[in-house]
Amino acid sequence: HVPPALENPREFDGMFGNCKDFFKACIEQWQDSFSPGEVLCVDETMFAWNGPAGTTLSYIQESLTLSILNKKTACAQSNIIVDADLVEGPEIDGNKEFVAEWGKSTGCTLRLTKAYHGTWRTVVGDSWFGSVNTAVSLYKHQLFFVGNVKNGHFGFPKSVLKENCTERGQ
Repeated sequence: HVPPALENPREFDGMFGNCKDFFKACIEQWQDSFSPGEVLCVDETMFAWNGPAGTTLSYIQESLTLSILNKKTACAQSNIIVDADLVEGPEIDGNKEFVAEWGKSTGCTLRLTKAYHGTWRTVVGDSWFGSVNTAVSLYKHQLFFVGNVKNGHFGFPKSVLKENCTERGQ
């Protein structure tokens, strides 16, 4: 038997209210149970919902019909997840903490690392997280950042790049 809200996967967003409490409890348990090392990795992932009988969330790498896209923080040494942020759509995500001041991707990165602000850990992220804005904001919150910064991002020192990289591939 499939609950009415799940008959159409596009209506799954309406169930985030139920998932948020479970997700929050998971995050609190992860943080209470484990202290990550000096390097944190931020990335996106999907959790599959396995249904009401024996309801569980499991980590998956490919998109399923009933899955939850989220951004996550993990200890780079152990791969243990220590925080996560549900991707809830532009309207809700645009009103989350840090977005008004820092923007969408940087705000997400700050939320994912909030428990570690002030610890001077190193945060590693791919190009979705990588920007001058992210590096500056994390440094202001006493974290270091390592990641790909695309040259199209605001604050990228294009003049320095052109001056020092005269050959292709440098």
